[in-house]
Formats: sequence, C-alpha cells, structure tokens
Amino acid sequence: TKGGDGLNFNRTFWNQVAEHLAPFTTSGGVKTGDACSTKWTRLRTAYSIVDRVAHYSGISWSAERGADITFESEGVWANIIKNIPTAKPYRNKGWPLYEYLAEFM
Repeated sequence: TKGGDGLNFNRTFWNQVAEHLAPFTTSGGVKTGDACSTKWTRLRTAYSIVDRVAHYSGISWSAERGADITFESEGVWANIIKNIPTAKPYRNKGWPLYEYLAEFM
C-alpha cells in the first residue's frame, strides 16, 4: 500500500491523485498534489474531532444533528468543549462525511 502508517501518503502519491482527478474537476483551478494533500489533512483532522465527539459518553451522535445538545445535555457539552475545544461546530450540526470516512479510517 502507498498509505504507510496512519494513512500518511508521500508526495508522489498526491501528485498521482491530482493527475487522476484532473478530468473530473468541474470548478476552481487545476488541483495539485500539495492541494490534495492539504485537503486530506483537513478531512483527517475533522474526522478525528467528530469521532471523539461521536464516541463521547452522555450524547447521541447524529449525522444530521451532530451532538444534538439539548437543555438536559448542556453539562455534557460543556465537558466536551473543555476537552475538545475544536468540537464547537458540531454541537447541533452533523458532518456528512463521518460515516463514509469511518469505513476506512
């Protein structure tokens, strides 16, 4: 595999990805290997945050509603934000890519 440890791919891989994606690009400029690598890093970071929230005790994760915080779960949310400050966007908003990425992360 080209993924190596932790799904970290080398520059050659990302250049090949950019070349492969070129015919499918419908907006924006030509994708570069560096741009693809940066996007992958952002996706992995978001996945890591959402995965921690989704598995946090005391909440029920939803692809549509995120942590779905209610008045009753406000205390749990405060604890989540204390431990995962970057989770704020997922309070009541899901991340549609979570279940898809979970299949191979």
